[in-house]
Amino acid sequence: MKRNGSWKFWAWGGAGGFLLVFLVLQSSVSWSAPGIIATLAASNQLSITVTNAATNDCFEVYGRSGLESQFTWSLISTGAVGQTNFLVPMSPGLIGFYRVALGHDWDGDGVVNWQDANPTNSGIGLLTITIDNPANGSILQ
Repeated sequence: MKRNGSWKFWAWGGAGGFLLVFLVLQSSVSWSAPGIIATLAASNQLSITVTNAATNDCFEVYGRSGLESQFTWSLISTGAVGQTNFLVPMSPGLIGFYRVALGHDWDGDGVVNWQDANPTNSGIGLLTITIDNPANGSILQ
């Protein structure tokens, strides 16, 4: 004898099982992306905190005084592995824009970003500057 509602039993059972597995996985995995919170620490300092970061992440803080293309991002602070709190100086005009970037060696060439001639190109390594003039021993003022 065949039951007329057996497919409904399996459909509801499968849906319930899928929901249970989904809820277990969701509770064990962090779905939040890192973010930043900036607060005034002193009259001339900003406290920047990276939220939802993994313990083995490392960050760099960059800043610029305007969003127009003539203002370039400058490295303000390089953090240690696991560091998520940064104190950065505010610009004299009290207007500034900040961003936090993940990692110290973006292109994997073994040269940290602040010493790399182009941090996004592994074919270009350590930044070196050669001064040809003035001659050796000269004093610059």
